[in-house]
Amino acid sequence: MEKTYLSHCKINIGLEILSKRDDGYHNLNTVFYKLIEPHDEFIVESAESFHFSTAGHNIPNDENNIVVKAMSLSADSSGIEMPKLHIHLRKNIPSGAGLGGGSADAATAIRIFSENCKQLSQEKMFEIAGKLGADVPFFLFHSDAAVAAGVGDKLLPVNLKIKYPILIVNMKDTFISTAKAYNILRLTHRPMPTNYNDLFRNMTEPQQWRNIIVNDFEEVAFAIHPILFSLKRSLYDYGAEFALMSGSGSAFFAIYRNERMANEAREKLLTDYPETSVFLSR
Repeated sequence: MEKTYLSHCKINIGLEILSKRDDGYHNLNTVFYKLIEPHDEFIVESAESFHFSTAGHNIPNDENNIVVKAMSLSADSSGIEMPKLHIHLRKNIPSGAGLGGGSADAATAIRIFSENCKQLSQEKMFEIAGKLGADVPFFLFHSDAAVAAGVGDKLLPVNLKIKYPILIVNMKDTFISTAKAYNILRLTHRPMPTNYNDLFRNMTEPQQWRNIIVNDFEEVAFAIHPILFSLKRSLYDYGAEFALMSGSGSAFFAIYRNERMANEAREKLLTDYPETSVFLSR
C-alpha cells in the first residue's frame, strides 16, 4: 500500500486583531483562503511500526513535529496504538511564513489516520484539530474560504473565489515569531470589524480592496525587517492588483491581472530580491 496526500497552504486576506482575551490569546477577524501552491506532499505506506520522516526544510521528525502529535492524539482518542505506517513528508510550504504549513500538515495527518487506521467522525476530527492549533480546523473545513473569528477557530464559509493568478513571496531570513509579533503589536481601535461577506459581495475586484483590507501585523513586520516594506512596494510597482502579508508574516501574496503579468513580476522579484522563494498559485 502506498498513498499520496497533498497538503495545501492558506493565506489571510485581511487580519484584524480586535482584543486581548483573559486567557492571553487574542480575538481576531480574518479570512482564511486555501491555495493550490505551494503544497506539501505525504507518502504513506504500511510498515512494521510507526515511522515518520521528512525531506525539504530543516524540521524535526520526532515527537516534536506536529504531524507526529496529530497521529498520536488521533490514536489516543481512538484507544489504539500508533498505527503501523511509514509517513514521509516532502516539505515545500515555507515554515514560519504565515502560510499555515504546519497546521495544514496536522490536518492532513488527521485525515490519514481516519482513512487508514480508524474512521473518525467529523466532530472528532475537529476536536483533535482544535487541540493542535487554532487554525488547524480550517484545513478540515468544507469551504476553501472562511471568515474566522475568536482565536481563528470560529469559521463561517464566505463566497470568495479569486479568479486571478496569485504570487506567494517568501524572503529568506525574515522569520517572525508569532509570539514576538503579538508582544510588539499595538492594538488598533476600530468601531467595527470588517464585514468580509459584505465587502466581497460589493467589491469583486481585488484592486478595490486596497486601503480597506489590512493586516495589523504588517506594521510589526516592517519594523523588524524594513526590507519587507520595500518588498510590498515592489509588488505594487510590478503591477499587483492587491498585495498583503499573510498571517503574522513574513510571506506576502500578490494578485495579478493575468499570468503574463504574474510571471513578469516573478522574474523581477527573483532578480531584485534573490533571497526569495516565489510560487505561482490560484
